[in-house]
Amino acid sequence: MDGGFVGDDGGAGDAAVQADTATCGGDTGGCLFGSVSQADGFIVGPTRVVARLYREFPSGSASPIDQQIVAKDLTWAFRGLAPWAHYYVEFEPGFHADSGLSSGALTRVGPLAVSASAGAAVAVTVKPVQLDVFEQAATGDAMQVRTASARLVEVGAGGSAVSIAVGNTSTPMPWTKLGGGTSTDSAYYVQFAVPPPAEPSYEITTSLGGSSTTSWTLLADPPTFTGAITSPPAGAAVPAGQDLTVTWALQPAADYEEVELFQQVQGAWTSVFASPQPDAADIGQETIPGARIAQPGMYLVNVAFTKASCPPTTDGCVHASTVANERLAVQ
Repeated sequence: MDGGFVGDDGGAGDAAVQADTATCGGDTGGCLFGSVSQADGFIVGPTRVVARLYREFPSGSASPIDQQIVAKDLTWAFRGLAPWAHYYVEFEPGFHADSGLSSGALTRVGPLAVSASAGAAVAVTVKPVQLDVFEQAATGDAMQVRTASARLVEVGAGGSAVSIAVGNTSTPMPWTKLGGGTSTDSAYYVQFAVPPPAEPSYEITTSLGGSSTTSWTLLADPPTFTGAITSPPAGAAVPAGQDLTVTWALQPAADYEEVELFQQVQGAWTSVFASPQPDAADIGQETIPGARIAQPGMYLVNVAFTKASCPPTTDGCVHASTVANERLAVQ
């Protein structure tokens, strides 16, 4: 992206004016700002990049609190922000409609802290990959790697080779339709049948169309805290078909929390609810709709307290979660 983008149209669809430059207006307090550059590996160079600001991790139905097209001189700035330690900025490269690209990827950086004091510029490299590794541990247990996913900017979705190295073991990540095979959301994905121990770092290797092999590095930042559910209490009896509000002790060091509910069916736990979007660190409750607990039986509620490590100096995000859980009897 030296000196500008490839073109000035065909971007990410945001109807906004592209400024010549983006600044904090002379006061970097309460401002997140920086610049972008382009990583190697793009089949076609982006025409422009849209930056979106989030107060929690940008996934699910999370909505940005602000967005802008990266300026012509490759700068970006979000001003007038309240102090907060868990901002994330998402960068979406846009391409001409006739580029032939059938899938995309988002570059996410965070957590980024804002205070009343002046901050430092954040230099972001926009990449042709969107990489995530998910670690998890029940309270008191060792962290393990559960899943990993990759989305690529490529011609012909699913035509590349992707693998992840965990320690000394490399595991292929095949192209997979997520959501039980009916969702249009697809990615290169692996779920470990036997979760390996978590590592400080991971390497994901991509080969576009069997060539142009690149290795990408992700760094973990596992939590040193434990989370706790405050209600309902363990073993509580709750009425079937009524909304259930789950509350937990606030954990300021977590970047986000998510709630999941499982029903015991023939001795196995089946997921019946998951948070539609991450809960920010200052949110301490979520309500599960009564329709998700309509059937009497045994249920398990999980609250995952997660640190999402997406430093701008690395190539993706490692989500490390410590999970608190309680069993419930629905009557």
